Amino acid sequence: MNFTNMLLFLSLMLVISRIRFTNGQECYDSSGNFTANSTYGRNRDLIFSSLASDVKANGGFYKASIGQDPDKVYAIALCRGDVNSSSESDCASCINSGIQDIMSKCPNQKLALSWGSAGLLPCVVRYASSPIFGRMELDPFSAGYNTGDIRSNNLTKFDEIWEGLMVRVVTKTSHGSSKLKFGTGEANVTLFQKIYALMQCTPDLSQQVCEYCLYQSLSYFQSCCYGNQGGYVLRPSCFLRWDLYPFYRLPIAETPL
Repeated sequence: MNFTNMLLFLSLMLVISRIRFTNGQECYDSSGNFTANSTYGRNRDLIFSSLASDVKANGGFYKASIGQDPDKVYAIALCRGDVNSSSESDCASCINSGIQDIMSKCPNQKLALSWGSAGLLPCVVRYASSPIFGRMELDPFSAGYNTGDIRSNNLTKFDEIWEGLMVRVVTKTSHGSSKLKFGTGEANVTLFQKIYALMQCTPDLSQQVCEYCLYQSLSYFQSCCYGNQGGYVLRPSCFLRWDLYPFYRLPIAETPL
Protein backbone atom coordinates (compact mmCIF):
# COMPACT_ATOMS: atom_id res chain seq x y z
CA MET A 1 0.00 0.00 0.00
CA ASN A 2 1.54 3.33 -1.02
CA PHE A 3 1.65 6.42 1.17
CA THR A 4 -1.40 8.12 -0.33
CA ASN A 5 -3.56 5.02 -0.06
CA MET A 6 -2.34 4.48 3.51
CA LEU A 7 -3.45 8.00 4.43
CA LEU A 8 -6.85 7.54 2.78
CA PHE A 9 -7.35 4.24 4.58
CA LEU A 10 -6.38 5.64 7.95
CA SER A 11 -8.47 8.77 7.50
CA LEU A 12 -11.59 6.59 7.34
CA MET A 13 -10.71 5.26 10.79
CA LEU A 14 -10.34 8.69 12.38
CA VAL A 15 -13.05 10.81 13.93
CA ILE A 16 -11.93 14.19 12.70
CA SER A 17 -12.43 16.98 15.22
CA ARG A 18 -11.37 20.56 15.22
CA ILE A 19 -7.76 21.49 15.81
CA ARG A 20 -7.10 22.01 19.49
CA PHE A 21 -4.27 24.16 20.73
CA THR A 22 -3.03 23.14 24.14
CA ASN A 23 -0.94 24.63 26.88
CA GLY A 24 0.86 21.29 27.15
CA GLN A 25 -1.17 19.51 29.84
CA GLU A 26 -4.14 17.16 29.78
CA CYS A 27 -6.04 16.25 32.96
CA TYR A 28 -8.46 13.33 32.86
CA ASP A 29 -11.34 13.92 35.24
CA SER A 30 -13.10 10.80 33.92
CA SER A 31 -10.44 8.54 35.41
CA GLY A 32 -11.23 9.53 38.97
CA ASN A 33 -9.65 11.80 41.54
CA PHE A 34 -7.62 11.37 44.72
CA THR A 35 -7.05 13.43 47.83
CA ALA A 36 -3.69 14.98 48.61
CA ASN A 37 -2.94 12.79 51.61
CA SER A 38 -4.23 9.56 50.09
CA THR A 39 -2.04 6.55 49.36
CA TYR A 40 -2.37 7.22 45.63
CA GLY A 41 -1.32 10.83 46.12
CA ARG A 42 1.73 9.81 48.13
CA ASN A 43 2.68 7.23 45.50
CA ARG A 44 2.40 9.82 42.74
CA ASP A 45 4.58 12.26 44.67
CA LEU A 46 7.12 9.51 45.36
CA ILE A 47 7.44 8.46 41.73
CA PHE A 48 7.70 12.10 40.69
CA SER A 49 10.44 12.80 43.23
CA SER A 50 13.11 10.87 41.29
CA LEU A 51 11.64 10.84 37.78
CA ALA A 52 13.91 13.51 36.28
CA SER A 53 17.10 11.87 37.58
CA ASP A 54 15.87 8.43 36.53
CA VAL A 55 15.21 9.64 32.98
CA LYS A 56 18.64 11.26 32.85
CA ALA A 57 20.30 8.07 34.10
CA ASN A 58 18.47 5.92 31.54
CA GLY A 59 19.22 7.82 28.36
CA GLY A 60 16.06 9.87 28.00
CA PHE A 61 13.33 7.28 28.59
CA TYR A 62 12.09 5.79 31.85
CA LYS A 63 9.04 3.89 33.02
CA ALA A 64 8.21 2.85 36.55
CA SER A 65 5.39 1.88 38.87
CA ILE A 66 4.96 2.26 42.62
CA GLY A 67 2.46 0.80 45.08
CA GLN A 68 -0.24 -1.84 45.05
CA ASP A 69 -3.66 -1.80 43.41
CA PRO A 70 -5.91 0.15 43.69
CA ASP A 71 -3.35 2.80 44.62
CA LYS A 72 -0.64 1.79 42.17
CA VAL A 73 0.81 4.58 40.03
CA TYR A 74 2.37 3.98 36.60
CA ALA A 75 4.58 6.65 35.06
CA ILE A 76 6.41 7.25 31.77
CA ALA A 77 8.88 10.02 31.01
CA LEU A 78 10.43 10.65 27.61
CA CYS A 79 12.75 13.36 26.34
CA ARG A 80 12.93 14.33 22.69
CA GLY A 81 15.83 12.50 21.10
CA ASP A 82 17.85 15.52 20.09
CA VAL A 83 17.28 17.30 23.41
CA ASN A 84 18.59 14.34 25.38
CA SER A 85 21.53 13.66 23.10
CA SER A 86 22.74 17.25 23.28
CA SER A 87 22.16 18.02 26.95
CA GLU A 88 21.09 15.70 29.73
CA SER A 89 20.46 18.72 31.93
CA ASP A 90 17.96 20.05 29.37
CA CYS A 91 16.14 16.71 29.53
CA ALA A 92 15.97 16.67 33.33
CA SER A 93 14.91 20.31 33.42
CA CYS A 94 12.07 19.63 31.00
CA ILE A 95 10.86 16.63 33.01
CA ASN A 96 10.88 18.66 36.22
CA SER A 97 8.98 21.47 34.49
CA GLY A 98 6.41 18.99 33.19
CA ILE A 99 5.97 17.53 36.67
CA GLN A 100 5.41 20.96 38.17
CA ASP A 101 2.86 21.81 35.49
CA ILE A 102 0.97 18.60 36.13
CA MET A 103 0.95 19.05 39.89
CA SER A 104 -0.24 22.64 39.49
CA LYS A 105 -2.87 22.14 36.80
CA CYS A 106 -3.92 18.52 37.46
CA PRO A 107 -3.65 18.45 41.25
CA ASN A 108 -5.84 15.46 42.04
CA GLN A 109 -6.56 13.58 38.80
CA LYS A 110 -5.53 9.92 38.66
CA LEU A 111 -4.44 10.30 35.04
CA ALA A 112 -2.59 13.20 33.44
CA LEU A 113 0.14 14.06 30.97
CA SER A 114 2.33 16.95 29.96
CA TRP A 115 3.90 17.54 26.54
CA GLY A 116 5.85 20.54 27.69
CA SER A 117 5.46 23.62 25.51
CA ALA A 118 2.95 22.94 22.76
CA GLY A 119 4.64 22.35 19.45
CA LEU A 120 8.16 22.42 20.89
CA LEU A 121 7.97 18.80 22.03
CA PRO A 122 10.95 18.71 24.38
CA CYS A 123 9.58 15.95 26.65
CA VAL A 124 6.53 13.93 27.70
CA VAL A 125 5.48 13.06 31.26
CA ARG A 126 2.56 10.70 31.88
CA TYR A 127 1.12 8.88 34.86
CA ALA A 128 -1.95 6.70 35.34
CA SER A 129 -3.71 4.38 37.76
CA SER A 130 -3.71 1.51 35.23
CA PRO A 131 -0.93 -0.07 33.13
CA ILE A 132 0.38 2.12 30.30
CA PHE A 133 3.64 0.38 29.41
CA GLY A 134 3.87 -0.97 25.86
CA ARG A 135 0.38 0.24 25.04
CA MET A 136 -0.40 2.68 22.28
CA GLU A 137 -2.50 5.66 23.34
CA LEU A 138 -3.81 7.91 20.57
CA ASP A 139 -5.96 10.14 22.77
CA PRO A 140 -5.95 12.82 23.86
CA PHE A 141 -4.18 14.47 20.96
CA SER A 142 -3.42 17.99 19.90
CA ALA A 143 -2.26 19.57 16.67
CA GLY A 144 -1.01 22.92 15.51
CA TYR A 145 0.26 24.51 12.33
CA ASN A 146 1.84 27.68 11.02
CA THR A 147 -0.51 30.32 9.69
CA GLY A 148 1.44 30.74 6.46
CA ASP A 149 0.60 28.77 3.34
CA ILE A 150 3.09 26.66 1.43
CA ARG A 151 4.62 28.76 -1.33
CA SER A 152 5.75 26.63 -4.23
CA ASN A 153 5.59 26.94 -7.99
CA ASN A 154 4.89 23.22 -8.17
CA LEU A 155 2.70 21.93 -5.33
CA THR A 156 2.53 18.46 -6.88
CA LYS A 157 6.30 18.17 -6.68
CA PHE A 158 6.29 19.60 -3.15
CA ASP A 159 3.71 17.00 -2.06
CA GLU A 160 5.74 14.15 -3.56
CA ILE A 161 8.90 15.27 -1.78
CA TRP A 162 6.99 15.81 1.50
CA GLU A 163 5.36 12.40 1.36
CA GLY A 164 8.63 10.67 0.53
CA LEU A 165 10.37 12.35 3.45
CA MET A 166 7.57 11.45 5.87
CA VAL A 167 7.73 7.78 4.86
CA ARG A 168 11.50 7.70 5.36
CA VAL A 169 11.31 9.32 8.78
CA VAL A 170 8.46 7.01 9.89
CA THR A 171 10.58 4.03 8.85
CA LYS A 172 13.68 5.32 10.59
CA THR A 173 11.79 6.13 13.77
CA SER A 174 9.84 2.88 14.01
CA HIS A 175 12.99 0.79 13.45
CA GLY A 176 14.65 2.29 16.51
CA SER A 177 15.64 0.34 19.58
CA SER A 178 13.88 -0.45 22.86
CA LYS A 179 15.69 2.58 24.29
CA LEU A 180 15.08 5.13 21.53
CA LYS A 181 12.61 5.39 18.67
CA PHE A 182 13.46 8.77 17.18
CA GLY A 183 14.14 10.09 13.71
CA THR A 184 14.80 13.28 11.81
CA GLY A 185 15.16 13.97 8.13
CA GLU A 186 15.59 16.70 5.57
CA ALA A 187 14.66 16.92 1.92
CA ASN A 188 15.56 19.54 -0.68
CA VAL A 189 12.60 21.06 -2.52
CA THR A 190 14.65 23.68 -4.35
CA LEU A 191 18.12 25.15 -3.94
CA PHE A 192 16.63 27.56 -1.42
CA GLN A 193 13.96 25.48 0.31
CA LYS A 194 14.13 22.37 2.50
CA ILE A 195 11.60 20.37 4.47
CA TYR A 196 12.63 19.32 7.98
CA ALA A 197 10.86 16.54 9.88
CA LEU A 198 11.11 15.01 13.35
CA MET A 199 9.23 12.04 14.80
CA GLN A 200 9.38 9.99 17.99
CA CYS A 201 7.57 7.12 19.69
CA THR A 202 7.85 5.88 23.23
CA PRO A 203 10.41 3.09 22.75
CA ASP A 204 8.35 0.49 24.63
CA LEU A 205 6.15 0.26 21.51
CA SER A 206 6.85 -2.31 18.81
CA GLN A 207 7.99 -1.28 15.34
CA GLN A 208 4.54 -1.92 13.88
CA VAL A 209 2.66 -0.05 16.61
CA CYS A 210 5.03 2.93 16.45
CA GLU A 211 4.57 3.07 12.68
CA TYR A 212 0.79 2.91 13.03
CA CYS A 213 0.77 5.71 15.59
CA LEU A 214 2.83 7.98 13.33
CA TYR A 215 0.74 7.24 10.24
CA GLN A 216 -2.40 8.04 12.21
CA SER A 217 -0.87 11.40 13.04
CA LEU A 218 0.18 12.08 9.45
CA SER A 219 -3.30 11.16 8.29
CA TYR A 220 -4.84 13.59 10.73
CA PHE A 221 -2.49 16.36 9.69
CA GLN A 222 -3.34 15.79 6.03
CA SER A 223 -7.05 15.93 6.85
CA CYS A 224 -6.97 19.03 9.00
CA CYS A 225 -4.08 21.14 7.88
CA TYR A 226 -3.14 20.43 4.28
CA GLY A 227 -1.51 23.41 2.63
CA ASN A 228 -0.19 24.96 5.82
CA GLN A 229 3.50 25.60 6.21
CA GLY A 230 4.62 23.22 8.93
CA GLY A 231 2.91 21.83 12.00
CA TYR A 232 2.82 19.15 14.65
CA VAL A 233 0.62 16.38 16.06
CA LEU A 234 1.00 15.30 19.69
CA ARG A 235 -0.24 11.99 21.03
CA PRO A 236 0.63 10.23 24.30
CA SER A 237 2.54 7.50 22.45
CA CYS A 238 4.07 9.37 19.52
CA PHE A 239 4.55 12.81 18.09
CA LEU A 240 5.73 14.47 14.92
CA ARG A 241 6.64 17.90 13.70
CA TRP A 242 7.74 19.29 10.35
CA ASP A 243 8.60 22.73 9.03
CA LEU A 244 10.50 24.66 6.40
CA TYR A 245 13.24 25.72 8.79
CA PRO A 246 15.50 23.72 11.15
CA PHE A 247 13.86 23.40 14.57
CA TYR A 248 15.78 20.46 16.05
CA ARG A 249 19.40 20.14 17.09
CA LEU A 250 21.28 20.14 13.82
CA PRO A 251 24.27 17.92 14.75
CA ILE A 252 22.04 14.82 14.60
CA ALA A 253 20.27 15.76 11.38
CA GLU A 254 20.54 13.54 8.37
CA THR A 255 22.24 14.56 5.17
CA PRO A 256 19.62 16.26 2.96
CA LEU A 257 17.96 13.80 0.56
